Order: sequence, then structure tokens, then C-alpha cells
Amino acid sequence: MALIRPGLSLLVALCVTSSPLAASIFYRDDQVPMSRAHGSDYSPFGVVLDMVSLQTGSGTLIGACHVLTVRHFIPTNDQAESRREGWSFRFGAGPARDGRHVERLVQATPVAWGDFDKSKNSFENAANDWMLLRLKDCVGTPELYGHVAVEAVGYAQLAALTDSFTKVGHPGNKPMEAGAWVQLRCRITGQLRNGYDPKEKRSFRSPERLWDDVWATDCPTLKGDSGGAILYRGADNRFRLTCMLITGEYDPTPKPYKDALVNICLSSNAFWGKIQPVLHDAGDD
Repeated sequence: MALIRPGLSLLVALCVTSSPLAASIFYRDDQVPMSRAHGSDYSPFGVVLDMVSLQTGSGTLIGACHVLTVRHFIPTNDQAESRREGWSFRFGAGPARDGRHVERLVQATPVAWGDFDKSKNSFENAANDWMLLRLKDCVGTPELYGHVAVEAVGYAQLAALTDSFTKVGHPGNKPMEAGAWVQLRCRITGQLRNGYDPKEKRSFRSPERLWDDVWATDCPTLKGDSGGAILYRGADNRFRLTCMLITGEYDPTPKPYKDALVNICLSSNAFWGKIQPVLHDAGDD
């Protein structure tokens, strides 16, 4: 990864996208950029920047002062323990401004995270790929960018919610300054089964163990989308976050949907019970 010298603008720094993940685009790429400006439905969706590795991913304001994103910025538990004191993140919110990709860049500190280890190839481990960041400045207030409710639902409940979902993220092959990239009417297509191996392109429809909270999706997911949100609109017409994009099979060329090439999201069931008490204690629920 190229080094970025101190003093270079955020415009340059945010061009480096998250490298651990891979994904696919199915059918056709008809994602559209939506404004992250105050008052937009998409203002709570921003960019997470790891100031140590200079990798970026996607993140969602889920409280006035908290952001949800993936844990795989730190690949192993050993590295996580050794770097915990040195973790340094920023959350980029709002529309492009003054030559920058985002309007505001806020210091963010990890306050809760899953026991994720990238070296373990198991969907049980994938269920730990989440992290909660506390912001130094609470930009998720209604007066600024707002935030999104998290709704913990099981796979059996999805059909009662909707038959299609909305994906929001910041794929690395799209201009970040254009806004949040949105795919309407994508689907959650199944639950993952242990033994799925993207390198071998083995189907998740195997007779092995089913992972309740690790789901297959045809929502487009590319490098930089990790931590992005899969949402549905509630009866009040407001978004609810029900799954977070974590990984998939990398190929930006649109293709027919195949079970063996699914993208993968983490159900909010996997982390909400751990995150909600932290939000409550901070008075941010």
C-alpha cells in the first residue's frame, strides 16, 4: 500500500479503499449517488478512515455520537490487542466541500467490537465482524446529519418486512465526492452455511451447519462498501438497518446471480444485543 505523507489533503487520503474484502455486482450496476447533505435520507451514511493503515470503509450513524462499521480493519486479535491504544479512526460525514470528499471529518474511538480474526475461515467468526465507534463530536443529531435506527430481526422475519432492500455504501470504484452510492431493490437471498469457500466457489447451499446471522445478498458490494448498510423503510417511512455488508467475491463486472458468488452481510441480530447497552449507558439510544 502506498504511503501518504502528512499534510496531504483528505481528498487524497480518502482515495485509499479498504483492502481485505471482495465482492460482486449482479445483473447490472445501476447504483446511483445520493446527497449526504443535512436533511437527506442518506446523510447518516459516511466514510470510516483508519488513520494507521489509511484504509477506508463505510459506516452508519446509529446514534447522535456513534457509528457502526466492520471490525476487519484490524485483521487479527493479536494485532488488535497490540494496537488498541494506538487505534485511530475518523468518520467522514456530509457532502463534498472545499475540494474535499466530505464536509466534516470527526475523530472516532472504538468502544465495542466483535472477537473477529481474519485468519479464521468460518462464518461463526464472520458474525464477529462489527465495531462501534464513539465520535468526539456528535454529528448524528437531527440538527446535523441524523442517525438510523437499528432493528434486530431474524431471517424468518425478513419476508414480513419487505421483499427488497436498499443498500448504501461507498464503493471504491465510484467517486466519493458524488455522495453515498445507493442500490434500490436488492435482496437478502439466504443464510450462509459453514463450508462456503469463495476461492473454491462452493455454494452456500450445502448440508452443513447454518449460520443464523450471516446472510447472503445480491446487493452490490465492492472494496470500500464494507460496513455499508442494508435497509428497509418502516411504517413511518424511515430507514431501519437490518444487515451490514462485510464481504463477498470480488469482480466489478456485472454478472448473473449465482449462489456460489454471493455477497455477505451480517445481520443486526449478531451485534445489537452487545451494542445497545453501550448506547444506552452513553445516553445515545
